[in-house]
Amino acid sequence: MIDGTMVSDNTTKRIVVVGGKGFIGSSLVSHLEAVKFPTLLISRSEFDLLNKDDCEAISAILLPTDIIVFASAITPARSPKDVIDSMSMLHNFLIAVSGNALDGFVLVSSDAVYGDFDGSVSENSPRNPNTFHGLAQLAREMILDSSHIGRKVILRLCAVYGPGDTHNSYGPNRFISQIINKEPIKVLGSGLNRRDHIYIEDVVRLIVAVAQSGVSGTFNLASGVTYSFRDVAMACKEEFGQRSPIEYVGSEGFITNRIINVNRIRDFSEDSILRPLNLGLKQWKVHQESQIDAREKGN
Repeated sequence: MIDGTMVSDNTTKRIVVVGGKGFIGSSLVSHLEAVKFPTLLISRSEFDLLNKDDCEAISAILLPTDIIVFASAITPARSPKDVIDSMSMLHNFLIAVSGNALDGFVLVSSDAVYGDFDGSVSENSPRNPNTFHGLAQLAREMILDSSHIGRKVILRLCAVYGPGDTHNSYGPNRFISQIINKEPIKVLGSGLNRRDHIYIEDVVRLIVAVAQSGVSGTFNLASGVTYSFRDVAMACKEEFGQRSPIEYVGSEGFITNRIINVNRIRDFSEDSILRPLNLGLKQWKVHQESQIDAREKGN
């Protein structure tokens, strides 16, 4: 069983994280460094993936034993330009590395490729995005599918929460941000829509596990459990700020329960890694307290 916490026996391999300073990428780099796995961070501050010359420069420093984890995109895509730029970043990179021998390529995608749905989806379900973000992710998947890369992995992530979030996305990330800022927790409508949420540490461990495994294919990354946004807000309030009021505002649209089948990804993890929301929030609180302690000791 590979759980992502152990260093591969083949120490000549290296994981190259493209987009290494975003939410997913920076968390992945921190995890890899903690387990002393050879890592190369590629960030926008050094290389512009919309610039073909920069992509060629990246290609020149890659090794045949490298595993690419491509986490760079305009996230979330909100306009046609965002879609085009997200496509171009991956397209330019793949053209630049077309002559390279690589050990594998892992694309970080999203469950948004399935579009709005009520019920259960698996990796074999139709891709029918109805947002710019979903369209961008679908286009990226198609671009990778048509590439020369031998071992390709697509990881479709549900909503990711935890320390380091850069998007303030609706759900645990925004609710906890509101609690920390001493603001009311604002839930849309009655908070009855149900979604899956996965903790960031579980995501990065699963990425490493799949990257090291030598497998190809598409995998959903989710906890396998859905929660109403009302329940999410109450869980955040219980763990982070019991005095924070919950306000129900605006509309949440058509009520749906999105269930993501995770049977395929469970082959790469122990059940304990796919933490339910309450345990993820507890771990986040522990992380936050350790950060506060570190700052106080530093002073």
